[in-house]
Amino acid sequence: MRIKTYAEIRQFCIDERLKGTLMPEIVKALAAMGVDGWSYDRVKNVTRACRNPDMPLTDKPRKSAELKEKEGSTERKPKVERTESGYLIRYGKNKQIAATTEQIEHAFQLFCIAGLTMNAVALQMGWSRAEYFAIKTAFEITHDSIPFLPETIDALTTDELAERMRIAKKRYALQKLHSTKFADIETEVKRLHKAEFWADEFASKINAIDPKPYEIKPIKHGDTEYMLIATDFHAGLEVSNFLGDYSIDVMKKRFVDVTEQIVSKLKPCRLTIALLGDDVHAPPHDSCGKQSLNAVDSIFHLVESLSSMFLTLVLRGFRLRIAHTPGNHDYINRGSARVNEESFARFTAWGLRCKFEHFAQIEFIETVNHMALIPFFEYNVLALHGHQTKKLSNFDKLLRKHNLLEIVAGHYHCYRVESMDNVPVYYNNAFCSGDEYAANLGLGSEPGCRLIEYGKKGRISDTLIRFDC
Repeated sequence: MRIKTYAEIRQFCIDERLKGTLMPEIVKALAAMGVDGWSYDRVKNVTRACRNPDMPLTDKPRKSAELKEKEGSTERKPKVERTESGYLIRYGKNKQIAATTEQIEHAFQLFCIAGLTMNAVALQMGWSRAEYFAIKTAFEITHDSIPFLPETIDALTTDELAERMRIAKKRYALQKLHSTKFADIETEVKRLHKAEFWADEFASKINAIDPKPYEIKPIKHGDTEYMLIATDFHAGLEVSNFLGDYSIDVMKKRFVDVTEQIVSKLKPCRLTIALLGDDVHAPPHDSCGKQSLNAVDSIFHLVESLSSMFLTLVLRGFRLRIAHTPGNHDYINRGSARVNEESFARFTAWGLRCKFEHFAQIEFIETVNHMALIPFFEYNVLALHGHQTKKLSNFDKLLRKHNLLEIVAGHYHCYRVESMDNVPVYYNNAFCSGDEYAANLGLGSEPGCRLIEYGKKGRISDTLIRFDC
């Protein structure tokens, strides 16, 4: 038979498959007839049942391996032997454990009533886990079992069993309450020791500060009341990148720069200085600590610089009002309750008060709940760090009776103005340069301080004091 067209070759292959001819034999037959280019795979494709609806399946369905159910042997329980003082339990390969009746029932009560794990029960009884497991298995005890041996259950009435269980439950409840109480006391003592440690560290550093006035250029006089806003110092941060350089030395130079510009722009007057938090580069993230000094040294250098600035301004004839609020980086414990007692910033405020509270030219504005209400003429300005809530206008409702004019904040490391529910909110530039953590969040702008001019009707001007370094 001689075939030439594709249809003839295809039909030949199908007919052969229907006869039961194997694929390799069909390929050999085609080669013998002079048909080239028909490999095993091509023959297999043209004879598929899915492409030929009239062609029955030639392959027999495969039989799945039948799973034979194997009957398991009965689990071997530990053997129990009665002794004069209690029981002897034999388990495993030539292993045994002897225990008195009182020990066994005490272990069962720890397991069933006190709710201890097998490991905890074994540890308290002085057994290994395997030994207690053997005892528990031998008497078929679970967490909801009656924690007594069979002879005890048989010897007691229902009421007597219930009374014994009630007494045992009360005893273990009191023990747990006692241990919990001491754990709470220990936690509180550790917290107080930690606070005392920080207080001692800061006291030794701050007492060593001997502030000296900066050498300032000649004063240029002005005629208006002003507020200087400085925020996000992040003292102790050490960074050098294309966003800028920052370190303790750079921070100190910037304080000198700010002081020189203030005395050159203003005549001696009442100047409000608002310090809006993030005094140190500490929590909320562990990564912050990798690029910074420890908190004690950081606050020492910050208080030292602020002290020199205050003293210089006082000697130049200024009367100062100081408002200081903590920030989210100032908390001693990450994830703490965020109260002032757990903030590094309170040591900054404490150090400044120790140095200047006796100065008649310096007044400290009270900080309440991390906020300071600063009076100007017949209105007030609210100063805070800005991390408390994303909607700072909520504080307007809280302080409505105080004739709140505006809110000044930091936190975001950039200058921007928002109107929230008709309450103007001013976010101010950071004192520090951009660090890796802030830059990854897209936070940052030109570092500096803000000098705000206020009149009887409110804000008049807003000037950025740029740094030379």
